[in-house]
Amino acid sequence: MRNLEDARALADRLGESYQLVYLKDESGWSVGAAEDSNAAEMIVVSRTPQSSHFAYAVGGETVVAFDPGYPAPETMWGSDPGRLSHLMNALGLRPPDDDADESWQDSDARALLLAERVTGLLEGPA
Repeated sequence: MRNLEDARALADRLGESYQLVYLKDESGWSVGAAEDSNAAEMIVVSRTPQSSHFAYAVGGETVVAFDPGYPAPETMWGSDPGRLSHLMNALGLRPPDDDADESWQDSDARALLLAERVTGLLEGPA
């Protein structure tokens, strides 16, 4: 995945509900299960028919978490909710400008791209 088109394809392949967990330990980043690791850093990207979620944690503490469909500063939480804002802005992860703005339609794909930018992993699970 290197662009929005590839990220859309991955989101479509993953389907209506998924949870990807990216873990970082002394050997680097990998995709795994949260309960399988004492990871130093963790990213969770999830989607259900009702909602989506992105969270980045370091040392067991949530640094930033948000709904990719509406990542407004007032709806983000964590110890440093602005930490990934430079990447989010570059990827177009932002609240809609108005009712006609449909940027939220690609929000799940953009969240996958954000995980890629942080982890360096080019794909989700096969």
